[in-house]
Amino acid sequence: MTEQEIHHSNLAIAGFLDWFQQNDITGKLEDGTWFVKTDYSIIVAYSEYKNYPFKGLPFYRDWNWLMFVVDKIEKLGYKCTINKDGIHWCDDNKSQHMCYFDKKDESRFAQVHYVQAFGDIKIEAIYNTVIKFIEKYNKKKHETRI
Repeated sequence: MTEQEIHHSNLAIAGFLDWFQQNDITGKLEDGTWFVKTDYSIIVAYSEYKNYPFKGLPFYRDWNWLMFVVDKIEKLGYKCTINKDGIHWCDDNKSQHMCYFDKKDESRFAQVHYVQAFGDIKIEAIYNTVIKFIEKYNKKKHETRI
């Protein structure tokens, strides 16, 4: 992935988590600081300043933050699976990790939502799957509003 693709994907993840940026008291955007609204207040969800020297949102590079997103997806009723052996063999004999989210309609035992992606390393497979999931989730959410 390019830096620009990572940046846009990280923004999509932040939006999925309901994170936002806001202006400080002088009206300047608090760039590098992301907030989330709780039942009682607005708190800092992530700050680049506390994570120097890293720039940008952490989802592409940090397991802890990526698992935070996976937890939210699982709370929506989806199951996260990384293939049993941790490896998927492609046609070119290059091994890749595979991850997928699925949700079944328990009354009919039918799959109602499935997203799958691959990556050369496990974190990349999960990150790619999260991005595909959020794209489908947002599209479905938008279609139900129309």
